[in-house]
Amino acid sequence: MRLIRSITPPLIFATTCALIETTEYLLDFEFHFLGLQPGERRGILGIFLHPFLHGDIQHLVSNMVSFVFLCSSIIFFFPAISRKVILSIYIITGVGVWFLGRSNAVHIGASGEIYGFAAFLFFFGIFRNNPSSLVISLIIALLYNGMLYGILPAQPGVSWESHLMGGFSGLIVAYYFRNYQTEAFQHITTKVEDIIFEGYENIETEQYKYTFVSKEASKKKHQPPKPSQ
Repeated sequence: MRLIRSITPPLIFATTCALIETTEYLLDFEFHFLGLQPGERRGILGIFLHPFLHGDIQHLVSNMVSFVFLCSSIIFFFPAISRKVILSIYIITGVGVWFLGRSNAVHIGASGEIYGFAAFLFFFGIFRNNPSSLVISLIIALLYNGMLYGILPAQPGVSWESHLMGGFSGLIVAYYFRNYQTEAFQHITTKVEDIIFEGYENIETEQYKYTFVSKEASKKKHQPPKPSQ
């Protein structure tokens, strides 16, 4: 049930994006004008709408696979703060691109948020520096090490500013929540007196104490005395 609850919100988001892309295809119309346009007043709306818009089906599919996996991981491992983490990365990425992105381009797609999620999962383990959190960091490093090339302005038509700001937002949010104890790998420590045994009640008191007697000693104690010669 916890896994289902974790994957449901990202799937709803992915479904919404797919419906928008399908509508564009059927109507032969693009909603890209609603994307994020840096420095433009009309582009402020794009801070909130840009993750829902994609260039084509290939762009949508490539983004949604990573989005669902990474967003579900955050919800699963950090349920108490997942909403704050996701919303913070969402807003910081959009605002950062609006201020620092190329003004002659319209930025669309959820790749900035994907970079933010991956950065959060990676840097959280680094900042926590404990085995359980470092496991998550290692998995993200192995799966998404190629993302480093995405923050370089090398590919035309790719919003490297979104990737860079997403990675930066993930780093900042991970540092802010570095003291949060992840619930997925909590080490359980239980005091002996707190343990409840089924069908057993501790009746030991100050006057009545339990004494451990080994099996061998118990046998000797209950053996009948040998007859005297």
